[in-house]
Amino acid sequence: MEKQSRAFEIGEIQETGERTIAASLSSEFPVQRSRGKEVLVHDQNAVDLSRAPLPLIVGHDPAELPVGVVEGLRVEGGRLRGSLRFSEGIRGQEILADVKAGILRNLSVGYVVQATERGQGDSYRVTKWQPYECSLVACPADPSVGIGRSFNPNTPQEGKTMDMNDIKREQTRCMKELEALAASGDDTESLAAKRAELADLDTRLAVLDDLAKRRGPADKVPGIGAPAGAPAIREGEVRVLAPGDKLADTCRRDLVDGIKPEELSLGRVLRGLVTGDWSGAEAEKRSVMSEGTSSLGGVLIPAPMAAQVIDLARNQAVVFRAGASTVPMTANTLKMCKVTGDMSASWREENAAITASEMSFDSLSFTAKALAAICSISIELLEDAGNVNGLIENSIAQALALELDRAALFGSGVAPEPLGLNGVVGVQSISMGDNGAALTGYSPFTLAMQKLYEKNAIPGSFVFSPRTWAAMEGLVDTTGQPLAAPASFASAPKLVSNQIPNTLHQGTATNASSIFTGAWSNLMVGMRTSLTLEASRVAGADAFSKMQVMIRAYLRCDVQVARPDHFVKIVGVIPA
Repeated sequence: MEKQSRAFEIGEIQETGERTIAASLSSEFPVQRSRGKEVLVHDQNAVDLSRAPLPLIVGHDPAELPVGVVEGLRVEGGRLRGSLRFSEGIRGQEILADVKAGILRNLSVGYVVQATERGQGDSYRVTKWQPYECSLVACPADPSVGIGRSFNPNTPQEGKTMDMNDIKREQTRCMKELEALAASGDDTESLAAKRAELADLDTRLAVLDDLAKRRGPADKVPGIGAPAGAPAIREGEVRVLAPGDKLADTCRRDLVDGIKPEELSLGRVLRGLVTGDWSGAEAEKRSVMSEGTSSLGGVLIPAPMAAQVIDLARNQAVVFRAGASTVPMTANTLKMCKVTGDMSASWREENAAITASEMSFDSLSFTAKALAAICSISIELLEDAGNVNGLIENSIAQALALELDRAALFGSGVAPEPLGLNGVVGVQSISMGDNGAALTGYSPFTLAMQKLYEKNAIPGSFVFSPRTWAAMEGLVDTTGQPLAAPASFASAPKLVSNQIPNTLHQGTATNASSIFTGAWSNLMVGMRTSLTLEASRVAGADAFSKMQVMIRAYLRCDVQVARPDHFVKIVGVIPA
C-alpha cells in the first residue's frame, strides 16, 4: 500500500479547550503527485479512521515521541476535521507556544492509500485511504485546509506588485500549467521548474498571510465593529445588536470550499451573472451557485456575504447612526418580550413585608417585509469599468439605507410597509402650535429632553431635516449674533436626514417638518440575513434596445418600537 502525506498551512488559531486547537486536516483539494493530480475522496466510506486518535509529531519523524494527539476525528463538509491536543510535557508546551505565536505554521497528515480510480485527464481519486499520523512541518501543499485556512482560486492577474489575491490567482494558473506539463510527460525540466514556481508562490502567500494575522483582520465596513469571533445565532436564540456590532458576525461561516465571505465581491457576482464570464470570479460563482437561484434567474447571496452588504446599509442609515438596534431574524417572524411598566424598589423595616410593584410586559412581533432596490447600468460599463465592484455594493447599500430611514421614521404601517416612529402610539409629542411655527430658540429641544428624563430615558441624537438644520444654524440673538445653545443641546449628537419631509400638514400649514429624539436603542429593526440579487437584460421598456441591465436587490426586514414613551417628536416646524 502506498504511503503519502499532504501538508497545509495553519491559519487562525481556534482554541476549543485547554491545550486544544480545532483543525481541518484534509480536503478534496487536488495535489500534484508524480502519477498525476491526486484528489482524496472525503465521505464516511472512503476514510478509514480505525487508527484514531492519531499521534501528533514533528517533521514526520517516527523516532520522536509525540507532542500530542489528534482526536475527535470526523468527516464533515468534505473535510477531515479533528482537535489537536498538546501534551502537558515541556516539549508539548513549547510546540503549542510556537503554534500560537505563528512560528510553526504548517501541518501535514500522513496517510495510506488503499484504493484509487482514474479521474479526468491525469487526475486520480483516492477512494479508500487511512490517516495514521499528523505532523508539524515546514512546507504547505494543500492551502485549502488547516486551522481557519481558506483558499480563493481566482484566475491570473498581471502586474509586478502582487497582493494576496494576486498570488492565489497565480497559484491557480501555475497549477493548470503544471497539469498540462504532467499530461505531456515529455518535459521533465519544465515540470521541475513549474513545481519550484508553485512552491515559491506558496511561500510568498505564507509570508503575506503571516503579516495579515499579526496586523489583525481588516474591517470591510468602517464604523460597524464587533469583537472578533462573535458566535453565530443559535436556533431559538434572540440577540439584539448595537450599532457597533456586525450583522455579518452573527452568521459568520466559511462558504463552499472554505472561501471566506470577506474575499468575495458583489460586483463580481453581478458581472458574472450578467455577462456569463466568471473569469476572476470563480470563488464568487461557486459560493452563490451553492446557495441556489431565485425563480427569475437571480442568485441568492450567501448569508455571510449578504450580511456584509446589509452592514454597509446599516452604516449609512441615519437611524442606526443614532443608535437603533438590529435584531437578526432566523425566520420570517420573530416574537420578543418588551417592558411596558418598570419595577420599583422600596425600603423596608426588619420583619416587614416588601411592598409589591407591578412590572408589566407585552409582546413585540416582527414580520419580515420585502425591501427592494432597482437600477439600470449599461452592459459596456459593467464589462469595462474597473471600479464597478465597489460602486455596485455601495449603491445598493445606499438605496437600502435611505428607504430604511424613511420607513423607520415615517413608514405608513399599511402593507407592505412597516409602521415608522412617527405613527407609533405612545411616542411623546411637542407641538409648535395649531398651525405650526418657526424655531426661534432652543426651548423645544430642552422640553424634549425633559420629557425623556421624566420617563427615565436618556436622550440621544436629535434627527431633523436639512431645512431644520439650516434654520438652527441661522438662529440669532437680539444683537444679530449667533444664538448660543444651552450646554445640554450643544453637546447632544445631531443628525440630518433628507428622509424627514418638509411637506407635513399642521393645521393650515402644508410645509411642516418634524424633529425626533429619544433612547434610540428602543427603535428595533428586525433583519433577515438573506439578500437576493437579480439581473435582466430584457426587463424594463427599452433596456434591451439600449443594451442596459436592470439590477434588483431585495432583503426582508421589519421595524418595531420597544418603548414608545422613550421617544419624543417635535411636530409643526415650519420655515420662518
